[in-house]
Amino acid sequence: VYDRLGVEHLLEIEFEKEGDGEWSWTLKDGGGGRKIASGTLYFDENGSPLNPSAKVTVELRDGQSQEMELDFSLIKQVAGDPRVSLKYQDGTPPGVMEGFSIQSDGTVIGSLTNGRKVVVGRIALATFVNPEGLLAEEGGLFSETPNSGPPQVRAPSEGAGDIVPGALEMSNTDIIREITRLMEAHHMFQANLRIISTFDEMIRGALNLRR
Repeated sequence: VYDRLGVEHLLEIEFEKEGDGEWSWTLKDGGGGRKIASGTLYFDENGSPLNPSAKVTVELRDGQSQEMELDFSLIKQVAGDPRVSLKYQDGTPPGVMEGFSIQSDGTVIGSLTNGRKVVVGRIALATFVNPEGLLAEEGGLFSETPNSGPPQVRAPSEGAGDIVPGALEMSNTDIIREITRLMEAHHMFQANLRIISTFDEMIRGALNLRR
């Protein structure tokens, strides 16, 4: 088990049959065999526990006391040699965040080195009455201005757009349209160049006649 500071403590639990459908259990300190708590576990005719949990107060070696709950709900009494193994425990050692993921609702979930996942925040989206009034800044950022109005902050999918985790937005440039505009500009440039050349020839001809 782990205490409030994430320090690991070893505990042992022993079972002893007292009668039909009746087993006593004893919780001990795994380091020295000191008895911590005890009780009796009863089973019905189907082998299911009648009292599937027990709350105990554990006195740890450093003087701390901590409440914990023993879950016996998965134990079944069946014929044969009795065997009990730990299915799960919800305590964990200390951990630091090594990664994160973003859900479609904007929730940011951090992944810790101890295997736990915790919610660390939520992304909010903002809309403006006049988006064209925003002031463009460096790095693709925009600032609020009197023309844009104040931001209206909302959660994703509540009228402020959606978040698609792990997706990369493709370019929204229309390649065919841009190539067409480039060709039009090129033709206009060539036409203007011919006009300038013709005008230059006319000026030269006029100067020659004057001489």
